[in-house]
Amino acid sequence: MEAVKLVEFDLKQTLTRLMTHLFGDGLDIRWVDCYFPFTHPSFEMEINFHGEWLEVLGCGVMEQQLVNSAGAQDRIGWAFGLGLERLAMILYDIPDIRLFWSEDEPIGGDLVEKVDLIDKFEHPKTRKTSHCYRITYRHMERTLSQKEVRRVHQAVQEAAVQLLAVEGRF
Repeated sequence: MEAVKLVEFDLKQTLTRLMTHLFGDGLDIRWVDCYFPFTHPSFEMEINFHGEWLEVLGCGVMEQQLVNSAGAQDRIGWAFGLGLERLAMILYDIPDIRLFWSEDEPIGGDLVEKVDLIDKFEHPKTRKTSHCYRITYRHMERTLSQKEVRRVHQAVQEAAVQLLAVEGRF
C-alpha cells in the first residue's frame, strides 16, 4: 500500500504512534536511513519481530518540485508505503513471509519451499518427453534431517506417479 500526505508535521512521529497503537506500547521500532526515488531523506521503519528486524514500511520527504507541482508550496510532502503482508505477519504471528506467496500444491506439505523445472528433453524418435525438477525442502524453524527429507521426497515421488500418471525415473 502506498500513499502521499501533504503535512505540516513530522510523519515519522505519526507513523511511530500508529505502529504503537496497532501493536502495543512494548513495540521495539528503529528507523534506518535508506534510498527511495523522489524522496530525500528516505527512511525504513523496522520492527523487532521474534528477535529479528523486519522492515514494515518505507517513507521519505518528497522532492519539493513534486510538492510545488501539486500547488502545495507551503507544505511538506511525505510518501510512504506499508508492507501489508509484513503487518499481517506481526498481527497474526506468521513466521515466514514465503507462506503468503506459495503456489505449490501441498503434496510435500509445508516442507516444500519451491519446485523448479530445470531441464526438459524430448526423444527425437519416440517423442517421449522427460522433465527434470529441483525440489527445495525447508522447515520454517529448524534444519531438516536426511531421514525427514527422504520420507517427504518418497511421498512426492509416489504422488507424482499416481496423480499425474507419469513414469518416474527417480
